[in-house]
Amino acid sequence: MTASILSPFSTTAKPGDSMLTLTHLDITTTQRAFEQGKQAYASQNYSQAIDLYTHALDLLQSELESVILLHRATAHEKRKEYHRAADDAKRANPYNNLTRPDPYLVGANIFLLQKRWHEAANVYKRGAILVPNTYRERSVLTDNYQHLTMVIHKNNQWIAEVLPYEVVSQILSYMSTTDCVRLASTCHFWRNFILQQQGSSSLWYTLHIAEMMTKTAIGPFLYSIPADKPRMITLKRTDKDNLSLLDGVSAKILGIVNDRRWDNLESIGMGLWTRSTVRKYS
Repeated sequence: MTASILSPFSTTAKPGDSMLTLTHLDITTTQRAFEQGKQAYASQNYSQAIDLYTHALDLLQSELESVILLHRATAHEKRKEYHRAADDAKRANPYNNLTRPDPYLVGANIFLLQKRWHEAANVYKRGAILVPNTYRERSVLTDNYQHLTMVIHKNNQWIAEVLPYEVVSQILSYMSTTDCVRLASTCHFWRNFILQQQGSSSLWYTLHIAEMMTKTAIGPFLYSIPADKPRMITLKRTDKDNLSLLDGVSAKILGIVNDRRWDNLESIGMGLWTRSTVRKYS
């Protein structure tokens, strides 16, 4: 039962397969910059001509290099050298902003062959966003992303389908709060399961925010917690922590508490951890 679930795309991504669709080098953008450079030269605007010629050269180099790297990536893929193939695919689209389908099809396929499902899904998603509808392969990117997302969802919930609810709940009761939070952050299924199960209602009563949690990371974490659960928040830090960073995190926490209306919250404090003592600040 689980074997088929845990092998997404097993019929489409096989060792030695390639998703390279590019058959020629498209230098339309390069040609346009070159023509504009010639027009500037004809108008005796030599500084602009130099800039446009330089831009055309940069475009030509990047486009040509990208195409060659993708072809080399597929050659590595044929030899099952997936790490080298992945490196070339990344170099072919270093800023993850190209608008042709090949970098995303090749890159995702390499991740699939390494069973790195989440990374493959992210590549498909990025390609579906950036590649215009004029490419027929855009529909392939979209369909593959949707299908892979569905498969990943099944992968994440298979244990809950095999084992009774009570057994899964009992397993979760043995896990630490940190592990439960990590599991809840993996997908919507486990997040909803952990938040909704009766036995975990006290999981979010006390929140100890570690000093390594950044201002950027704290937002999605706190917004994912049911507003009626938290009773106390403690921001833990060491003597070596950056005070300006802590101020930013504290302000972020207060803003989210106010925005989410955590009416059951009783206290917010800061724990200063030393080697032998803990001092509480109100």
